[in-house]
Amino acid sequence: MSIISNILGNPDKDNHILSEEDLESLPELIGIQGIDEGDRLLVRIAVMVQDAIIVTTDGPFIAALMGSSIARNHNITIIRPEDAIDLAGPTDI
Repeated sequence: MSIISNILGNPDKDNHILSEEDLESLPELIGIQGIDEGDRLLVRIAVMVQDAIIVTTDGPFIAALMGSSIARNHNITIIRPEDAIDLAGPTDI
């Protein structure tokens, strides 16, 4: 909860509130083995963010998204938490 309050309470952080109607439908996500309904919503949100980074421990999701053209076409980086630490600057935490 403190992470969410830091993001929403910090005017220097870029944040947007989206409704599901704001998101691209991405029908090509349906039926990809390893990308379930919750993952599809996460990818649809990431598509709306320039240079999005998805941090997850879900191996099948990582493999499925990296194996699809979606990540490449929308410049989405998908990494494990231990690799994400290197991307965070000292003021990003």
